[in-house]
Amino acid sequence: MPLNHWFSPSKGTPDLFSGCSIMYSGVPSNWAGRSYTKDGDNYIGMYVGGSGYHEYREYIMTKLSQPLQAGITYAVSFFLRPATYTRFRIDSIQFGFTDNPVNVPHDSVISVPNLISSKIIGRDTNATDLWNMVISEYVAEGGETYFILGNMRPESQYEVTQRYDGVSKSDMISTSAYYFFDFIEVTSSGHVLEFPVEESFNLQTLYFEFNSYDLPAESKDEIIELSEFLLKHNDLNLAISGHTDEKGSPQYNQKLSEERVHSVKTMLIEWGISQKRITTNAYGETVPISTSDQQNRRVEFKLTLH
Repeated sequence: MPLNHWFSPSKGTPDLFSGCSIMYSGVPSNWAGRSYTKDGDNYIGMYVGGSGYHEYREYIMTKLSQPLQAGITYAVSFFLRPATYTRFRIDSIQFGFTDNPVNVPHDSVISVPNLISSKIIGRDTNATDLWNMVISEYVAEGGETYFILGNMRPESQYEVTQRYDGVSKSDMISTSAYYFFDFIEVTSSGHVLEFPVEESFNLQTLYFEFNSYDLPAESKDEIIELSEFLLKHNDLNLAISGHTDEKGSPQYNQKLSEERVHSVKTMLIEWGISQKRITTNAYGETVPISTSDQQNRRVEFKLTLH
């Protein structure tokens, strides 16, 4: 049965178990054991290493709804559990993000950048309704578009332990660790490293005096922090927009907003930011955000990916 949006990035063949199926690929009963879903009607089964077939691995991959944004911390969570009939369990599982889809011509270990390893901690039980949750954080480099899940460690870097003695009810997983996976999510945790990306923001101290484009002394530390952030994140550009209050003529306010933008841009360049990474706009009095004149005498910023 095909699974929309998810695919195998290798020659390995992960299994889809569905409440719409019966017997070998059904839910809750199937060839690998018995388990209800954590959410919805389906879950995935994958070989993730083991004793006899440790070189054989299975993975699942999907394209994210939108690329990750640089500097933002994302929460990655999913549920998993060892299949009822698997004799082995492993101590950790990995996920990674890539800019392009992975498609390797083998069914063994896949190596990807930006790899996060998460310990599997929780219940190891044959109860049909108990899942273990794995949750980790990932700070995006920016532009990552694909998510891949599975055991991406070589044999020497993860631990395999035996769950029980005797012969498994399924010969296919008698020497391997085989896990069910369900309810996989990648979400923004809302935490931003110092400055947001792809959304407009103000500096708390950067509001100009009436009829002035001189930078307030208290704002310079924040501008320096922004400069240092840009120096650490070379894949980001900065857009600056200048604004005024409604006092004075439109022509004068347009010129004043241009001068305010120029003051900020000049300081950023002095702190090592290439002017090629900076774009500017000036709007005069046309975009007020408040009834307060002081709050309208502002400069706004927006960080964007190259």
